[in-house]
This record gives sequence, structure tokens and C-alpha cells, in this order.
Amino acid sequence: MPTHGFAMTKNKLIKEYPWYSVDSSTWNIGQRFGVLFYYDAKDFGVKAFRLQHKMCTKEGVAKFLKIIFPKIKNYIVVSAKDLISIRSNSKFIDIVNVYAFLEQEKQLTRLWEKRGVTFTL
Repeated sequence: MPTHGFAMTKNKLIKEYPWYSVDSSTWNIGQRFGVLFYYDAKDFGVKAFRLQHKMCTKEGVAKFLKIIFPKIKNYIVVSAKDLISIRSNSKFIDIVNVYAFLEQEKQLTRLWEKRGVTFTL
């Protein structure tokens, strides 16, 4: 019987169990709390980068430019400099966050197919 994961975005759990579907509003907390999500292929997970806290320090901006921006640059049509200056703009944050979760969905589906689990309607 197919099982739905209501409000399920825990990386560990969605890799461990073959959910038929999951849903969550986690992608949307970016605009509420200044969180940018990015997909991390190393563990098939979505990671959070807290813009409001980290972009206020030189170390945070350096980490963003070196680690985070290269992972998200294909999702948006804005430069890293512009994104830093408009970090509270929810439109760009939402776009990046949606793409991060869509990429996770795509990669997890491939992972489960390799494990012999396919999903059909």
C-alpha cells in the first residue's frame, strides 16, 4: 500500500523509506525566516543556509560565494552580488528553495529506482 509522508522533509527519513509521496511547507520558510535551501548531492538532502544571520559577516558571505552560490546559480538569473544585496527578497529565495526541493525529488526518485523501487499511478 502506498504511504504518504505528511509534512515529511527530514533527509534521513526520506532516504530510508520509499514514500509514495511527501509534502511539506518547508520550502516556504525562506521568506519567513531568511533561509535559503540548496540541494547537497552528497547525501541526497536539502540543506539550509540562514541568510539573515550569516550574510552579516565576512565569513558568512565568503561561505555563500564559495559553497552555496555555485550550487544555486543555475536556478536564478541574478548575480551573487545582487542576491547578497537583496537577501530579504522572498521571490528569489522562494525560487531557489523550490528548485532545491525539486532537485531532491528527482535524485531521490533515481536512488529508489536503483534500489528496485518504482512509483506508478
